[in-house]
Amino acid sequence: FFYRKVPEVSFGIWWFFVGLLPVNNVLNPLNTIINERFLYFSSIGMAFFFLFLTQFLLLRVFADRVVMRNVIFVIILLAVLTAFSSITSMRLKDWRNSKTLWQSALRVAPLNYRNLVNTASEFEKEGKPREAVFYYELAFRVARGGGWRDGELNAFKLLIDAAHRGSDRVKENFFIQKALAEFPHDEALQFRQARFYFDEARYKEAEEVFAQLVLKSR
Repeated sequence: FFYRKVPEVSFGIWWFFVGLLPVNNVLNPLNTIINERFLYFSSIGMAFFFLFLTQFLLLRVFADRVVMRNVIFVIILLAVLTAFSSITSMRLKDWRNSKTLWQSALRVAPLNYRNLVNTASEFEKEGKPREAVFYYELAFRVARGGGWRDGELNAFKLLIDAAHRGSDRVKENFFIQKALAEFPHDEALQFRQARFYFDEARYKEAEEVFAQLVLKSR
């Protein structure tokens, strides 16, 4: 019907869905499920759709009342612009800085590994290691719950480094021992263990671990 009567409406629908094809996670799998930028190109199609659909409906209802039709069209246009301006204004608060952005992402997807890790990183930048460790631990649990071993290993390293930068030796050692129990052959973890021994002035133990790493590198 619309294809014959108002081809612009059909064109808008076509534009919207074609614009989503490169990011639909079916033809082209992505790591990101939802992202605002995915709609930038497709939104042009939606603008076509609503503009010409509104125009078509007003022409049918107010065919002989040009002034009324134009007034209603302007009112609808202003209402849409006001609504989207308000939404944009609220969204800009989330984009104020990296921390607010990732916290906003966490509200949408609280069990997303990337959101948790990046939120933790922002707390580290603010010099808040305890908060950072909290979110890194959540990221670790998400990775473990999903059976993602690489994510678990990465979370262990981030936890160890956060505890190290926060000078929390007890937690640093706890995370090192726990990580090595699960990934005993990971050289990056062994290096962190040697670093811990060195910082604790346990030089003999540090030397032994460093020597093992040197032998492995040959």
